Amino acid sequence: LPARRLYLHQLFVAMAAVRAAASSGGRPHLPAAGLLKCLLCDVDGSLVHYEDVLDLHGTMTVDPPFKGGTVTYTPLPAMAKLLGDGAPRPLELIALPASASGMKGFISRGTLSLASELQKSGCRVVIVSGGRWATVKGRAPYLPAADAYVSDNGGRIFWASAERAHPSSSEGTESGGGAAATCSASDRQLVEDLAWRAHLASGGAIGGVDEDGLPPAERSGALWRLYNHLVARGWIIDARGYETSFRVRFPQPHSKAAEGGSLVASGSPAEARTREALEAILEATSQEVNSGPVLAWATNLGHVDVFPRLSGKREAGLWVLKELGVQDPKVQSKRKKRKEEKGREEGREEGREEGRKGGR
Repeated sequence: LPARRLYLHQLFVAMAAVRAAASSGGRPHLPAAGLLKCLLCDVDGSLVHYEDVLDLHGTMTVDPPFKGGTVTYTPLPAMAKLLGDGAPRPLELIALPASASGMKGFISRGTLSLASELQKSGCRVVIVSGGRWATVKGRAPYLPAADAYVSDNGGRIFWASAERAHPSSSEGTESGGGAAATCSASDRQLVEDLAWRAHLASGGAIGGVDEDGLPPAERSGALWRLYNHLVARGWIIDARGYETSFRVRFPQPHSKAAEGGSLVASGSPAEARTREALEAILEATSQEVNSGPVLAWATNLGHVDVFPRLSGKREAGLWVLKELGVQDPKVQSKRKKRKEEKGREEGREEGREEGRKGGR
């Protein structure tokens, strides 16, 4: 199966499992209230789906292009079975605003209902997206109300509670400037976690929040040096609205204007702008300091996103879990033991090396 089709299949299986877990009255249910402590949800392909994928698994009652509101979606029999229904049952889908790239997605009203049920049981919900913050913020009113929102491939974390952000002050502007950045989404104040941003800046990949809003060519750090390097070589880079990452779209457009505001240098060397060529450049330039690589990259909706190695959805998710206090103590204990064992092994290796030098 194509990757996205398989992903949707897995989503329906997960939805069926969540429905069973959150239900009672003859259906399977959680063995104890509050067993599920935190649900971290990706957006595209998990909560939100697009017409090209939805058409593979059912039919809509409204022909595209769709301009807003809700539509009725009837899954094919195989999908209805995965949802736990004996026969196809119409679902109500809500249309989301188009993303910065023009993509229009849908979310099921049933998904919102299930998320609400989980939250009532004490489960925390966190939205995690590779998209730029402007897109995530615009979609927030249509998504499950979350305790935190992660955007820019883990580069930015916004809390629904000002007490969760650092510093504690909730005064400030969305562009940072030394205070907790705030914005409104779904009538709630979302406050950026500046401690997380400072953590990312400490790795040398990006500068501080005071650089938010600057043209990419004027920002500091390995990420933006790589951006300028790629633009100079003729690559078309999307940095519009990104503060801690940028996106390289495939196939590469033929335009000479970079989407981040810079222009491709005249006379830039011609080269094949393929995914393989980009990965070779990334491998060669991602390691800029003695401590090791400072950049990482991932595929998102067929494109390549580049971001600080300290960032990424996984690392941001772990940070959020720690802040929420829902990490499993057993997992923390295992990590501590592995770190201690690694330290002991490094110490033994240093001792052996000193012994070899003494023997010479």
